[in-house]
Amino acid sequence: MTPIAGLYTIVDPRFLPPSMEVATYLAAVLRGGCRVVQLRVKPSSVSGDPQSVQHERETCARVFAQARRQCDFTWIMNDDVTAACAFGADGIHVGADDPRVDAVRATLGQGRLVGYSAHSLEEAQAAEAAGADYVAFGAIYPTTTKGPGHPVQGLERLRRVVRAVSIPVVAIGGITRERVAAVRETGAAAVALITGISGAVDVCREVAWYVGQ
Repeated sequence: MTPIAGLYTIVDPRFLPPSMEVATYLAAVLRGGCRVVQLRVKPSSVSGDPQSVQHERETCARVFAQARRQCDFTWIMNDDVTAACAFGADGIHVGADDPRVDAVRATLGQGRLVGYSAHSLEEAQAAEAAGADYVAFGAIYPTTTKGPGHPVQGLERLRRVVRAVSIPVVAIGGITRERVAAVRETGAAAVALITGISGAVDVCREVAWYVGQ
């Protein structure tokens, strides 16, 4: 598996370019050189109906599984441990409202990655102690992909988390071309982008630019 480093792209059907399907978008991301990609299908991505969400998640997972057979990249599934196992994802990403890191690890075993979304230094340290392979920390800057009540952490808090844990830290939230250098200077192992990639005129070229930083 590719280490958790560099560019970490999140593919979420809610934020794809107009008229672009997941398969086309994922192909553009991979052509651009990104080798760590998360699939995230939330209830609001489809509807509030659990069956519709599950169907969409499995449909997208099949796209990722097919791409994984053709290209060497690390595929992280958001939230759904069962789907991660069933479709051959390389890892799972969970948060406070999902199963605990140690429980996820017990299900997945040692061969797959477990990531955790932390919103405080204490959460990040607890995730590491529970066996997480990396933590995502944010939002570093205000972001449209989260609600208005989502905490904005800033660079100094990110720097403290990076110094306090020994596992990779993925910075997420509001990162742009103009901000990525400052984020990198904190020592974060990777930067995660959603609309920073999907909102670009040329997805492949935008990915390549971030990969080169």
